[in-house]
Amino acid sequence: REEFEIAILCALEVETKAVLEIFDYKWTDGEDGEDGVGKHEFDENTYTAGRIEETNVVLVYSSAYGKTSTTAIGRDLKLSFKNIKKFFIVGVCGGAPKADGDDVLLGDVIISTELKKYDEGKQYPDRFRATGCRVPAPDMGGFLRKLKLEDRERLIKLCSGNLKKCFNHSSWQCPGPQADKLYESNFLHKHHDQSLYCQCRGTQSEVCSAAEKATCEDLNCCPTRLVPRDRLKKMVKTSSADANLLIHFGAVASGDTVMKSGEDRDLKVKEFSVIGFEMEGAGVPESFSSVVIIKGVCDYADSHKRKEWQPYASATAAACMKAVLRR
Repeated sequence: REEFEIAILCALEVETKAVLEIFDYKWTDGEDGEDGVGKHEFDENTYTAGRIEETNVVLVYSSAYGKTSTTAIGRDLKLSFKNIKKFFIVGVCGGAPKADGDDVLLGDVIISTELKKYDEGKQYPDRFRATGCRVPAPDMGGFLRKLKLEDRERLIKLCSGNLKKCFNHSSWQCPGPQADKLYESNFLHKHHDQSLYCQCRGTQSEVCSAAEKATCEDLNCCPTRLVPRDRLKKMVKTSSADANLLIHFGAVASGDTVMKSGEDRDLKVKEFSVIGFEMEGAGVPESFSSVVIIKGVCDYADSHKRKEWQPYASATAAACMKAVLRR
């Protein structure tokens, strides 16, 4: 176990399944299928250990999402794998509509260059000021800068190749550009038919529980409120999402709140200069020198959030993780 320096954490089952697809080798004890490298007697985590490319990695299973769960996982991980230095959190996230001037589309991958703990800070009489920020150790920071500035195109090609090689089953299939819908920030996911007697008839911001569970098709979310995007238009013409996959580098917001508001998303993006939202990174203990988020965009962190894109976004994130380890 002393030879392991990289850990991967997934919060959702679909994310874990995707990462398992990119393992080139798994250490097991044979027929029972249990992990073959063992663990400390007081370690309550569950692991799969093996190799991705030429790198020894340990995949940590999470029983819940959020930073509290991650903190406990990180504590026990150090008991069994004392030399872990790099902690990758791989899976799905909510994306900002733009990153570095590029349109962010569903299925794109976000790699964090720093973590902004946007729900930790100081409450002043007139405002809340977030103070939590975490950057990777210098060696990882330099590696990420090189990926962004010199190797991004090669990384995208490797990622696309891994998608074709490891995720050719229909369960990982891209829903297609026609299913990629970004609504105006102030257009809520709610019943707009005023003849219905529900909470949605109240103020503009009120939404009933039935609407929260319904799809955009169920609610007839108005297509005229969709945000037009040039990159998406080109993808619709070619009908090929994988070939147009982009990888974005930037700060990622991490906290214990599920972001489901387009207007609040835009405020946080402007305030913290972030390109994505997730819930696990802020909980990783400081004893790990580098924490890097690699996540596929499965929604736009607004009220129209849905799970349709989670399998494909999990696959793109895992494919990118494999490409990063190959670099």
